[in-house]
Amino acid sequence: MGVATVVALTLRTCQHNDIYPMTVDPNESDSFDDIVRALDHDLRNPVSNILGYVDLLRDTPGTTFSGEQLEFLGRIEDNCKTLLDMLRRLRDIAIEQDDE
Repeated sequence: MGVATVVALTLRTCQHNDIYPMTVDPNESDSFDDIVRALDHDLRNPVSNILGYVDLLRDTPGTTFSGEQLEFLGRIEDNCKTLLDMLRRLRDIAIEQDDE
């Protein structure tokens, strides 16, 4: 099963379960690139916002966090960065496939 199929099935499942309001229907999509573009657009902004809120929490004057709380913030940040990197790599794959 190819990457495009996995992405399409995941999106279809999420849409069916009302988890992810898709802007592109995998059944009507002309290309894998359309799905990737929708994923990139619809996920990049919320994930970037989460990263921004983590920074705001850390930089709020007068706020102190326990070691465990700082660890949680670090996990949030790491997972968001991982997701953004996955989106970047998926977009790169789509560009490579379009070039072929």
